Amino acid sequence: LTINARNKTNNFALLITDIGNGDAACRMIGASGGSLDLINFNYGHSPTWKYTNKHAKWMVNNNAFDGSSESYTFEHENQAPTVALMLLKGQASQTGDMLKVKNSSGIDLFRILSDGKGYFAGGVSIGTTVTDAAYKLWVEGSIRTRKVRVDQGAWPDYVFHHNYPLLPLSEVEKFIQQNNHLPEVPSAKEVEENGLDLGDNQATLLKKVEELTLYLIEQNKKIEQLQKEVDTLKKQK
Repeated sequence: LTINARNKTNNFALLITDIGNGDAACRMIGASGGSLDLINFNYGHSPTWKYTNKHAKWMVNNNAFDGSSESYTFEHENQAPTVALMLLKGQASQTGDMLKVKNSSGIDLFRILSDGKGYFAGGVSIGTTVTDAAYKLWVEGSIRTRKVRVDQGAWPDYVFHHNYPLLPLSEVEKFIQQNNHLPEVPSAKEVEENGLDLGDNQATLLKKVEELTLYLIEQNKKIEQLQKEVDTLKKQK
Protein backbone atom coordinates (compact mmCIF):
# COMPACT_ATOMS: atom_id res chain seq x y z
CA LEU A 1 0.00 0.00 0.00
CA THR A 2 1.46 3.31 -1.09
CA ILE A 3 -0.01 6.72 -0.32
CA ASN A 4 1.52 9.69 -2.10
CA ALA A 5 1.04 12.83 -0.01
CA ARG A 6 1.58 15.21 -2.93
CA ASN A 7 5.14 16.05 -1.88
CA LYS A 8 7.25 17.78 -4.47
CA THR A 9 10.17 15.35 -4.41
CA ASN A 10 7.95 12.36 -5.22
CA ASN A 11 9.13 10.56 -2.06
CA PHE A 12 6.71 8.23 -0.34
CA ALA A 13 4.67 9.76 2.46
CA LEU A 14 3.68 6.26 3.65
CA LEU A 15 5.06 2.95 2.42
CA ILE A 16 4.24 -0.47 3.88
CA THR A 17 6.18 -3.39 2.41
CA ASP A 18 6.16 -7.13 2.95
CA ILE A 19 6.59 -7.51 6.72
CA GLY A 20 7.77 -11.09 6.33
CA ASN A 21 10.53 -10.58 3.76
CA GLY A 22 10.93 -6.87 3.07
CA ASP A 23 13.48 -4.49 4.47
CA ALA A 24 10.95 -2.21 6.12
CA ALA A 25 7.67 -2.77 7.90
CA CYS A 26 6.45 0.81 7.67
CA ARG A 27 8.14 3.88 6.24
CA MET A 28 6.96 7.47 6.05
CA ILE A 29 9.15 9.99 4.26
CA GLY A 30 8.34 13.67 4.00
CA ALA A 31 9.47 16.13 1.34
CA SER A 32 11.64 18.04 3.82
CA GLY A 33 13.75 15.00 4.58
CA GLY A 34 12.13 13.90 7.83
CA SER A 35 11.28 10.23 8.13
CA LEU A 36 9.80 7.62 10.41
CA ASP A 37 10.86 4.01 9.83
CA LEU A 38 9.57 0.92 11.60
CA ILE A 39 12.03 -1.76 10.53
CA ASN A 40 11.21 -5.41 9.93
CA PHE A 41 10.08 -7.17 13.10
CA ASN A 42 10.58 -10.70 11.72
CA TYR A 43 13.54 -10.54 9.38
CA GLY A 44 16.51 -11.27 11.60
CA HIS A 45 16.50 -7.90 13.36
CA SER A 46 15.30 -6.70 16.72
CA PRO A 47 12.28 -4.38 16.60
CA THR A 48 13.65 -1.04 15.48
CA TRP A 49 12.23 2.42 15.36
CA LYS A 50 14.03 5.25 13.62
CA TYR A 51 13.04 8.89 13.45
CA THR A 52 15.09 11.42 11.50
CA ASN A 53 14.81 14.96 10.27
CA LYS A 54 17.33 17.09 8.42
CA HIS A 55 19.26 17.80 11.63
CA ALA A 56 19.31 14.73 13.86
CA LYS A 57 18.62 11.02 14.03
CA TRP A 58 17.13 8.99 16.85
CA MET A 59 17.23 5.21 16.55
CA VAL A 60 16.06 2.47 18.88
CA ASN A 61 17.72 -0.95 18.58
CA ASN A 62 19.78 0.45 15.74
CA ASN A 63 21.64 -2.78 14.95
CA ALA A 64 19.42 -2.98 11.89
CA PHE A 65 21.19 0.09 10.49
CA ASP A 66 24.88 0.02 11.31
CA GLY A 67 25.54 -3.18 13.25
CA SER A 68 26.23 -1.46 16.58
CA SER A 69 24.80 -2.93 19.75
CA GLU A 70 23.55 0.20 21.49
CA SER A 71 19.84 0.11 22.16
CA TYR A 72 19.28 3.86 21.91
CA THR A 73 21.21 6.25 19.69
CA PHE A 74 20.98 10.02 19.35
CA GLU A 75 23.08 11.12 16.40
CA HIS A 76 23.62 14.42 14.59
CA GLU A 77 23.50 14.21 10.82
CA ASN A 78 23.57 17.68 9.29
CA GLN A 79 23.22 20.00 12.27
CA ALA A 80 25.97 22.43 13.24
CA PRO A 81 28.37 20.87 15.79
CA THR A 82 27.78 23.76 18.20
CA VAL A 83 24.12 22.82 18.68
CA ALA A 84 23.15 20.62 21.65
CA LEU A 85 22.49 17.00 20.75
CA MET A 86 19.63 16.71 23.22
CA LEU A 87 17.76 19.26 25.33
CA LEU A 88 15.68 18.51 28.42
CA LYS A 89 13.79 21.61 29.50
CA GLY A 90 11.58 21.61 32.57
CA GLN A 91 8.58 23.74 33.40
CA ALA A 92 8.89 27.05 35.23
CA SER A 93 7.78 25.38 38.46
CA GLN A 94 9.62 22.09 37.83
CA THR A 95 10.16 20.09 41.03
CA GLY A 96 10.43 16.56 39.65
CA ASP A 97 13.68 15.07 38.34
CA MET A 98 14.93 16.23 34.95
CA LEU A 99 16.40 12.81 34.18
CA LYS A 100 16.18 9.47 35.95
CA VAL A 101 17.72 6.07 35.14
CA LYS A 102 16.61 2.90 36.95
CA ASN A 103 17.72 -0.72 36.81
CA SER A 104 15.42 -3.67 36.18
CA SER A 105 14.48 -3.73 39.88
CA GLY A 106 13.31 -0.12 39.82
CA ILE A 107 16.26 1.18 41.87
CA ASP A 108 17.57 4.62 40.96
CA LEU A 109 21.01 4.47 39.31
CA PHE A 110 21.32 8.06 38.14
CA ARG A 111 19.27 11.21 38.60
CA ILE A 112 19.52 14.87 37.64
CA LEU A 113 17.32 16.92 39.94
CA SER A 114 15.44 20.03 38.88
CA ASP A 115 17.78 22.25 40.92
CA GLY A 116 20.87 20.96 39.08
CA LYS A 117 22.04 18.50 41.71
CA GLY A 118 23.03 15.00 40.60
CA TYR A 119 22.82 11.56 42.18
CA PHE A 120 24.83 8.45 41.32
CA ALA A 121 24.15 5.13 43.01
CA GLY A 122 27.63 3.83 42.24
CA GLY A 123 31.08 5.33 41.74
CA VAL A 124 32.04 8.08 39.32
CA SER A 125 35.25 8.05 37.27
CA ILE A 126 36.57 11.24 35.65
CA GLY A 127 39.36 11.09 33.09
CA THR A 128 39.64 7.31 33.39
CA THR A 129 37.62 4.14 32.97
CA VAL A 130 39.08 2.70 36.18
CA THR A 131 36.47 1.90 38.83
CA ASP A 132 37.02 0.78 42.40
CA ALA A 133 34.20 -0.23 44.72
CA ALA A 134 36.13 1.22 47.66
CA TYR A 135 35.90 4.76 46.24
CA LYS A 136 32.86 6.71 45.10
CA LEU A 137 34.95 9.18 43.08
CA TRP A 138 38.06 8.41 41.04
CA VAL A 139 39.77 11.28 39.21
CA GLU A 140 42.74 10.80 36.88
CA GLY A 141 44.43 14.19 36.86
CA SER A 142 44.50 17.34 38.94
CA ILE A 143 41.61 18.75 40.97
CA ARG A 144 41.30 22.50 41.44
CA THR A 145 38.85 23.90 43.95
CA ARG A 146 38.53 26.67 46.53
CA LYS A 147 37.62 24.56 49.52
CA VAL A 148 37.69 20.93 50.63
CA ARG A 149 35.91 19.65 53.70
CA VAL A 150 36.72 16.21 55.12
CA ASP A 151 34.46 14.78 57.82
CA GLN A 152 36.70 13.26 60.48
CA GLY A 153 35.35 11.16 63.34
CA ALA A 154 38.31 11.29 65.73
CA TRP A 155 40.41 14.41 66.36
CA PRO A 156 43.62 14.05 68.43
CA ASP A 157 42.83 16.44 71.28
CA TYR A 158 43.26 13.39 73.51
CA VAL A 159 46.99 14.12 73.31
CA PHE A 160 46.47 16.85 75.91
CA HIS A 161 44.76 14.49 78.34
CA HIS A 162 46.69 14.15 81.60
CA ASN A 163 47.27 10.39 81.19
CA TYR A 164 48.33 10.43 77.50
CA PRO A 165 51.39 8.11 77.09
CA LEU A 166 53.83 10.54 75.48
CA LEU A 167 56.91 8.75 74.19
CA PRO A 168 60.23 9.91 75.63
CA LEU A 169 62.28 11.84 73.10
CA SER A 170 64.98 9.19 73.33
CA GLU A 171 62.53 6.57 72.00
CA VAL A 172 61.37 8.92 69.24
CA GLU A 173 65.00 9.42 68.24
CA LYS A 174 65.60 5.66 68.19
CA PHE A 175 62.51 5.07 66.01
CA ILE A 176 63.60 7.75 63.52
CA GLN A 177 67.07 6.26 63.26
CA GLN A 178 65.63 2.82 62.49
CA ASN A 179 62.73 3.81 60.17
CA ASN A 180 63.55 7.26 58.74
CA HIS A 181 60.12 8.65 59.57
CA LEU A 182 58.08 9.63 62.60
CA PRO A 183 56.04 7.06 64.56
CA GLU A 184 52.48 6.61 63.16
CA VAL A 185 53.36 8.66 60.06
CA PRO A 186 53.32 6.63 56.80
CA SER A 187 56.62 6.15 55.06
CA ALA A 188 57.41 7.52 51.60
CA LYS A 189 57.07 4.00 50.16
CA GLU A 190 53.63 3.50 51.71
CA VAL A 191 52.39 6.81 50.31
CA GLU A 192 53.77 5.98 46.87
CA GLU A 193 52.02 2.61 46.81
CA ASN A 194 48.74 3.40 48.58
CA GLY A 195 48.24 7.14 48.29
CA LEU A 196 47.35 9.37 51.21
CA ASP A 197 44.12 9.73 53.17
CA LEU A 198 43.74 13.49 53.63
CA GLY A 199 41.54 13.25 56.71
CA ASP A 200 43.72 10.72 58.52
CA ASN A 201 46.89 12.53 57.49
CA GLN A 202 45.66 15.87 58.83
CA ALA A 203 44.73 14.19 62.13
CA THR A 204 48.15 12.54 62.33
CA LEU A 205 49.97 15.81 61.59
CA LEU A 206 47.94 17.61 64.26
CA LYS A 207 48.73 14.81 66.71
CA LYS A 208 52.45 15.26 66.06
CA VAL A 209 52.17 19.04 66.46
CA GLU A 210 50.39 18.56 69.79
CA GLU A 211 53.01 16.05 70.93
CA LEU A 212 55.72 18.51 69.88
CA THR A 213 53.97 21.19 71.94
CA LEU A 214 54.09 18.92 74.99
CA TYR A 215 57.79 18.27 74.43
CA LEU A 216 58.43 22.03 74.18
CA ILE A 217 56.47 22.70 77.37
CA GLU A 218 58.44 20.00 79.17
CA GLN A 219 61.75 21.32 77.84
CA ASN A 220 60.79 24.88 78.74
CA LYS A 221 60.11 23.84 82.34
CA LYS A 222 63.52 22.24 82.53
CA ILE A 223 65.16 25.34 81.04
CA GLU A 224 63.38 27.60 83.53
CA GLN A 225 64.50 25.36 86.40
CA LEU A 226 68.08 25.39 85.15
CA GLN A 227 67.94 29.16 84.80
CA LYS A 228 66.83 29.49 88.41
CA GLU A 229 69.73 27.32 89.53
CA VAL A 230 72.17 29.41 87.47
CA ASP A 231 70.80 32.62 88.97
CA THR A 232 71.16 31.16 92.47
CA LEU A 233 74.76 30.16 91.82
CA LYS A 234 75.54 33.64 90.49
CA LYS A 235 74.15 35.24 93.65
CA GLN A 236 76.11 32.87 95.86
CA LYS A 237 79.28 33.64 93.94
